[in-house]
Amino acid sequence: MKKINENKFWQELVSEFYTQGQFNQESYNCLNAFLECPEIIAIQQTKDLDEDECNRRKNKIFELLDVQKQCDKKRKYRAGNNSPGHSQVEQYDEKQEKYISEFMKKCAVYLILQKMCQDIGGALFRIQDTQVKYDRYGQYRNTDLGVHTPSPVIDLIVGNMKRGELYKRKPIKMDHVFRFKYREDGNLISAFLYLKEKPRYFCSVLYFGRYIFYLKYSVVGMLEEDISFLSYLYIIKYEKNKPEYLEKVNCISDSMIASIEREHYIYKDNFLNKWVWERYLFPEKGLGIEEGKFCQNLFTIEYDKNGCIYGYTLGQDLDQKKMISSQNICHIQRGKCSDTGKNAMRWKYPPNYFD
Repeated sequence: MKKINENKFWQELVSEFYTQGQFNQESYNCLNAFLECPEIIAIQQTKDLDEDECNRRKNKIFELLDVQKQCDKKRKYRAGNNSPGHSQVEQYDEKQEKYISEFMKKCAVYLILQKMCQDIGGALFRIQDTQVKYDRYGQYRNTDLGVHTPSPVIDLIVGNMKRGELYKRKPIKMDHVFRFKYREDGNLISAFLYLKEKPRYFCSVLYFGRYIFYLKYSVVGMLEEDISFLSYLYIIKYEKNKPEYLEKVNCISDSMIASIEREHYIYKDNFLNKWVWERYLFPEKGLGIEEGKFCQNLFTIEYDKNGCIYGYTLGQDLDQKKMISSQNICHIQRGKCSDTGKNAMRWKYPPNYFD
């Protein structure tokens, strides 16, 4: 029976989906960048797939995608039903539909990524641990990755969230502590979150071209190598040494997607001027979300005379043309303002990769 290299299989599947119009050019570029990451090549090139296995993987993705599409059809039907039993909020909204359809196309992208990544956490750990030159430790203050949290702005709008700081030395008590591991060039390669002396999450960081990929896995044992299932995927794309967008995906255990969050950054005179935050919760009966939920907000930044962010105005931007913002400024907590200057660590993704 004819066999094909796993890396080539995924390349051909991505091309097939793109040709069928399942996703756009940017998503196609992103997936191909992931397949060119050295760690992914090292893992996938060691495995050959027979024809039956190729068909099983392909059919599984189409099956999961069809489930999402069927849920989306039900959402459109219910939202478009103007019967007295439906509230105004539930009625069909064409302005939102364009954005929801974009998130549905993203579903195909992340189902492919999820299938590629769900069982390789241990392999990534073993490959990347040989590349570690030094490590450091940092505080966990409810952010995704402490000082290295992919979003440069999320902690500014969430009250109980802080990026924390790096410790000068390893803490005596490993509770609510990140262990960051770095390559020789100073770029973050992986991280572990410790809770009550035990590693609970492992994050692998992959680089290729203008993209950085963060793969977050749960750890189920006592040791760092006891890596289990994939929990989250993050993608950052950079243009001219500045983040263009961030996407964060919540994966659930049966190879489905719970939600996609997206931040799109808009610059003026080399400073971040606005960002659009979007989130789509996919239909999920078990969570009481039968029709999916879409949210979108526009944040316009206010700077002080020292070039630090001190506040923002908040509005909705449902057509990307109207910039609706309130006149009332939401002030950022004083302790966070000083960490927003042009040399703040939040803007360095990563320190040397794009130099």
